[in-house]
Amino acid sequence: MTGRSALHSGAPARRVGLVAGAILVVGIGVATSQTDPLGSRLKVSLFHYAGAEEGAAKNDFSCFKGILKDKLVTMAGEVESGDRSDLARLSIEPDGTDGLPDSLSDEAAAARYWDQSRSLILLRGTLFPQGSGHIASSRIYFGNLGPIKRPLALRLPISDDQFANTFDSHSAAIYYALAADAERLGKSSATVTDLLELAKSKIVNLQQRGPLSPDLEQLRSVIASSLADQRKRTHP
Repeated sequence: MTGRSALHSGAPARRVGLVAGAILVVGIGVATSQTDPLGSRLKVSLFHYAGAEEGAAKNDFSCFKGILKDKLVTMAGEVESGDRSDLARLSIEPDGTDGLPDSLSDEAAAARYWDQSRSLILLRGTLFPQGSGHIASSRIYFGNLGPIKRPLALRLPISDDQFANTFDSHSAAIYYALAADAERLGKSSATVTDLLELAKSKIVNLQQRGPLSPDLEQLRSVIASSLADQRKRTHP
């Protein structure tokens, strides 16, 4: 890919999307494939969110995890390429209703955990009270996939009327990570394109419900540029 795009902060709280400071994301581009005997990264590592220790907050975190888990189950059926069996193994860890104990001290520790655990992404964050419910403020770590220089942040209410936005915003991020991982492994352009198209479709869903945050608008641009690059490789 010849161009570069950056995700910048500044999303109002009422907007659906990513909110983060000084995040740099570039398109997948033409990556050099790597030999990896362990294959694809198919684990979403979810850490316990601060503020979700008891009562309604604990229940809302369990609900939030259930939303993500249900989404992962449906992903294999959405992919039309030959790698569907791989995605059928996409999972969220740990089992149960809680998250992993978050003892990561800094960004370097998170990067090490991502690498050593062979996670696709890490999800860390905080639950904040809002009205009668809570907002999940998530930080999504992609390790060296993307590449993404800082964790992305998603801020969404945990409520029935926001479930679709929670599904689609996290799905867009996960599909983009899967596309980057497929590129890393030298999988076919058709496979990478299929995953990018799915990421794009989730962005379109979000656009239909309301204005994108500046961050999601930039992510949309990154996905579009990466798709154009894949098409150039297929039809030079």
